[in-house]
Parts: sequence; structure tokens; C-alpha cells
Amino acid sequence: MKKNIGIITIGQSPRTDILPIIHEYIDPKVIYHVGVLDGLSSEKIESLAPEVDEKQMLTSLLKNGHSVLLSQQKILPLLKKKIIEAEEQGCKFIWLLCTGSFPELKTEKSFLIEPDQVISELLKVFNQGEFKLGVLLPKMEQQIYVAPKYQGIRAVVYTNLSPYELHTQDKLNATIDFFRKNSVI
Repeated sequence: MKKNIGIITIGQSPRTDILPIIHEYIDPKVIYHVGVLDGLSSEKIESLAPEVDEKQMLTSLLKNGHSVLLSQQKILPLLKKKIIEAEEQGCKFIWLLCTGSFPELKTEKSFLIEPDQVISELLKVFNQGEFKLGVLLPKMEQQIYVAPKYQGIRAVVYTNLSPYELHTQDKLNATIDFFRKNSVI
């Protein structure tokens, strides 16, 4: 069976935390799944870390279960190569598993699905500036980068809780309480 759907994660594949959910809806035989960091040494991955003053950073998962902070600019050439690979595999749709914004990404033969574009547009339609929005970030340092996405929303509150780390029930409850105290819908 031909692999029509490319799924690209910023970290390493396979994403065992996400793929089972995707496989409930999409036959695994039609999926070409790849990670931007696949095949890279630890040293090379470390070299992709953001600079001290860099604002555009991404958090993703490695095969060993650890999270990694990456410079969006440094990984961009690698991401472009993975898109080309997916197109060469015959993928008609390429789904980027990342909510980062990548306006410079283009495809030649396939349709690129970027969650950032979908989420931002849906929030504008649903919210129409009427509600307070709560944004949960892996790292608080990412707030300055993601804030422009929500400019049309009356009030936005931010906190962090990484999806790539284990948390105590107290930490989870504190996060929930934060959003409740800030009247987030």
C-alpha cells in the first residue's frame, strides 16, 4: 500500500505517545512517519539548541523519552529536507506535528497541514475577542514567541507544564487552579 500521508515530528520518530491515537483513524500502512532529529547524534542535537537571546524555540521529544529545546531557525533546513523526503515517498498530504509557525515552508507536490495555522484561525472564529484564553506552554520562554498569535483575543494568560515530563498531582492541580483563578474558559 502506498504511503499517502507524511507525518513529521520535530523530535525523533516514532512518536509512541501520539501514533496510537492517529492509528485509530488512519491506517498505519498509508503513513510515512519521520522525525526531524532522526539519525542525528547527541552532539548534533545539542548544536541545535537555541542561543541565549533566541525567541523562536521549540520543545520536542527524543526516543529516550527526554525533551529537548531546539532553535526553530537551526532546525528549519532539516525540516525542509524531511518535507522533500516525504514528497519523494509519494505523500500527498504532509502533517507537521508541531504548533510552531513556519511561514517559510513550502511543498512542491503535496498539501502541507500546519496545526499552528488551523488552531490560530479556529480561535479567531470561536473566540471573536470575547473570552479569556489560557495557553499552556512547555517552557515559559516560549511566551514571547507565541503571544503574537493571540493578538485578537481580549485577554490571554500563560503558564507552563511540559507534556514531555512526568508531573506530580500537586503540579497538575496547581496548573488547573491557575486557570480557574484567572477565569479561563
